[in-house]
Amino acid sequence: MENAQLDIRSRNMFGDSGAMYDFWFPFEAPTDRPIIQVGMKRRHLEKIRMGTIDVEQMLDQPGAIEYRVIERYGTPVRRVYYRVSQGFKGQNPSAMP
Repeated sequence: MENAQLDIRSRNMFGDSGAMYDFWFPFEAPTDRPIIQVGMKRRHLEKIRMGTIDVEQMLDQPGAIEYRVIERYGTPVRRVYYRVSQGFKGQNPSAMP
């Protein structure tokens, strides 16, 4: 099996606050690597917290937002939302071809 490098980022990838990720990874260049977004609320995958910036416009071929139900001892506890995209265009997607 190939040793694939995984990159974990936060909301700062999309121009939002990412706590210490702002310090550790202050900038994210466009990439054609797949992006998997995960969030506790659907809206966290749709827009950044401060404002109405649509995250989808920054993604290359974004998939549908889906969810999984997390259970504890057979009792549903919460939903976790996710979306898979083919890449990341960057915070200024109009600069991408």
